[in-house]
Amino acid sequence: IFIFCFFYFRKQIQLNADITYVRNKKAYKKAIRRWKQTNKYLQTEDRENFYDNIAKIIWYYLSDKLIIPLADLTKDNIEEKLIDLEIDEEIIAEIKNILSTCEFSRYAPTKDSLSEMHSMYQQTLDVINQLEEIFKK
Repeated sequence: IFIFCFFYFRKQIQLNADITYVRNKKAYKKAIRRWKQTNKYLQTEDRENFYDNIAKIIWYYLSDKLIIPLADLTKDNIEEKLIDLEIDEEIIAEIKNILSTCEFSRYAPTKDSLSEMHSMYQQTLDVINQLEEIFKK
């Protein structure tokens, strides 16, 4: 048992030293944590923070999963990388649509209804879950 534990913990230490592995592994958990905060903004109808958090969920999740530094992440980089990973075009289009909607809603003086915010919330959750299933394979 001691020998098994020794090799097991040694392997865990090596994996935890690999930053890309750790970022990739924890990306979904970070997204879910942000999700809880986004839900609070949805309940209080805080439009600006809601769309800001939705955008951050997508950006940070894709940054961690695709191992692209956040500063270098653009819609084009995301699209290229996801196409290289053979992700469905429909999912890529949804991601771009979510990011565009978030940008527009944060900076344009429009008044979104609560149902539109719920729709965006659910759409983003669905996309993240679909990507997580694909990345697990």
